[in-house]
Amino acid sequence: MNVVTWIVALEILSLAFLPLTFWAMGALPDRGYIFARILGLLLVTYVTWLIGLVIPIGSSPVLPAAVLLLSAGIGWWRWGGDVVSGVRRLRGVILVEEGIFLVALVIWSVLRVYSLGSAINHTEQFMDMALLNASYHSASYPPYDPWMSGLSVHYYYLGYMLFATLGKLALTPPAVAFNLANSTIVACVAGAAYSLGYALTRRLSWAALAPLFVGFIGNWHAALWEAAHGACATTGTFYGWFWPSTRVLGSGATLANWGSPPAPCTAPYTAITEYPLFSFILGDLHPHVMALPFVLLVLGLAASILLSEGAWDARKDAGRFVLLAVAAGALFGINSWDFPTYLSVVVAAIIAHAYLHDDSPRWWQRPVVTCVGLAILAVVLYAPFYVELRGLSHGIGRVTTPTDFFEFIQVFGLFALAIALLLSSLGLLLQPAAEDAEESTAVPELIGESGQASDGLILTVSAAAILVAGILLHAIVLALLLLAAAGALILLYRVLNAEQPNRGDALALILVIVGVAAVALPELVYLRDAFDNSALYRMNTVFKFYYQGWILLGVAAAYGAYRSWIVLPRLVPAAAARSTLVAVAAGTAAAGIYTFWTPTTNVAAGPQSLDGSAWVAQQHPGDAAGIHWLEAHVSGSPTILEAVGAPGSPGGDYTPPAAEYSTFTGLPTVMGWTGHEEQWGRSSATVGGRESDVVTIYKSLDWPHAASLLHEYRIQYVVVGSNEQALYGNSGGLNKFGQHMRTAFSAPGITIYTW
Repeated sequence: MNVVTWIVALEILSLAFLPLTFWAMGALPDRGYIFARILGLLLVTYVTWLIGLVIPIGSSPVLPAAVLLLSAGIGWWRWGGDVVSGVRRLRGVILVEEGIFLVALVIWSVLRVYSLGSAINHTEQFMDMALLNASYHSASYPPYDPWMSGLSVHYYYLGYMLFATLGKLALTPPAVAFNLANSTIVACVAGAAYSLGYALTRRLSWAALAPLFVGFIGNWHAALWEAAHGACATTGTFYGWFWPSTRVLGSGATLANWGSPPAPCTAPYTAITEYPLFSFILGDLHPHVMALPFVLLVLGLAASILLSEGAWDARKDAGRFVLLAVAAGALFGINSWDFPTYLSVVVAAIIAHAYLHDDSPRWWQRPVVTCVGLAILAVVLYAPFYVELRGLSHGIGRVTTPTDFFEFIQVFGLFALAIALLLSSLGLLLQPAAEDAEESTAVPELIGESGQASDGLILTVSAAAILVAGILLHAIVLALLLLAAAGALILLYRVLNAEQPNRGDALALILVIVGVAAVALPELVYLRDAFDNSALYRMNTVFKFYYQGWILLGVAAAYGAYRSWIVLPRLVPAAAARSTLVAVAAGTAAAGIYTFWTPTTNVAAGPQSLDGSAWVAQQHPGDAAGIHWLEAHVSGSPTILEAVGAPGSPGGDYTPPAAEYSTFTGLPTVMGWTGHEEQWGRSSATVGGRESDVVTIYKSLDWPHAASLLHEYRIQYVVVGSNEQALYGNSGGLNKFGQHMRTAFSAPGITIYTW
């Protein structure tokens, strides 16, 4: 039943915001149909957040429902007739996109229950569940910190708010919404990437490559390393070969170690090389994952600008300008790393569009002003996030361990191949293909006007110099990335100056340039954080920017495969064209090894249910009863007390059942996972002090002292469950609660006390 209500809520969101989407993204060939529910969820949550900043009514589903209905009424009143005619005209592609979305959502939900494991009990899922639950229950914003009572969240929390809002609209319990949110992200990636692929190729069949490349294949680590080094494979343990595929850089999977027996799978790694398929399988509801539908929304809005035939003036089209600022600015609140990267795509699209529509010498002035205004507005609209968020980094450092070329190819080999074909194809054309290039059989001259040969010679020499410098400086990956970016920039200039510019080529090249820049950045600098001065010093920098690079280059690579299919057979011998395209197909199959393994990746045995908390009843029935009692009988957000850590894990990080009650009830506790709170900007002294106070309250035989601490932290409920008994049961201090407090709930293995 939860799946049905969830899908109904998504369809209502789509229907309500279809008029606005058709108006805002009308230049796309599908008019942005699939983005309607993503845009709708963002706008409903944004308005709810704005109101919740000043009026404490955010925890009610009434507010988002009212915003939804009001938006639907205005949109359909304003653009209803246009929507009806547009849907009739586009019913073919709409049926395809809607089918992709629903099938992906249902299939992934089934996989989550029967194969991937739905239990919220591993990696950082407790953190995600705690923040999602707090977003459900917080009456005002920013949400309260569920792991440090009395304080607000110091983390980018908008993603949790977005899916909490969807859960409230769907009347779905948080532990179920957690898993359905994961399935929804998968479905949104499938549908939105398909829409972008269709906008670029205008082919229903070729468009399918975009979601495949972005969301449903892995990297080449299995094909180039794991298959030949069985000693390094972790089959039978955590995620089989999936896990090492996200720890490639610095792992020792180099050509120099190719023949070393056994393969050095235990070498310290320097970075995380996660990709969306792994994220989907893992099932963490992390900011970089929750951001996926919304970064694709921003890319869709950027594509709509560039593909628009008419001039775009922010002053005359203030509505679209503000909408774009809301969408781009939201990325900071969801996953702050994404904001500058995807804003760069929007800026490039605005400038390229202006270049195409203004022949005057001062063509650049208006788009520059527009872009500056857009960036400022995107920040202003989300100013409270900037005020509340505490920086998790402390400066910028210089990278001293450049990426090994063979390890890099294991991560981005397929995209590098497809993009190289795209650049080669457009380079051979020497001028951008017109929109009807598919029907043209003319082969342009390789050397045209006077001066082009010398220009080509200069470029060749420059490229060779960069490569030689890269080899000598042991920075071959950086050198190749710089060459790719420079080549794409030159080709973009040629595309924009063609007699009939191919806007699909221009958009793809912009994605290449920004994507390559994102991947190249961690070769130069890194953000200093908690892992500084260790082997993992650039772990998070590579993690975040490679993830962005995967999205941007994945879409561009999908287009590259299509464009090469069209162009190469007419410019090179048939055998050469076929061989290059066969190489792309083989590379896709190699990356698809992980796709093939996905259904058999059972990471956590447990109840076959979408309820991610069902495992608690199976393993800790008393605690499950206590959690359910608190959910049913406690209103508001009173503070609870539970143990810090778990047996064998003093701080509790990554170790259920530490912070189990705050995680699954959403009620704030005095101290949750200590290491994560420190990563979020809390001082170690404050965290350590709270941890010490919790231990004192549970273990002390001095009731007046314990009571003073209970009152200091305004604790209303004291949990004495299996974890508390395991950690503090031998002290004798647990008996005092029954002597001085009232028993609110009791079951075998659990007692909850209150005043």
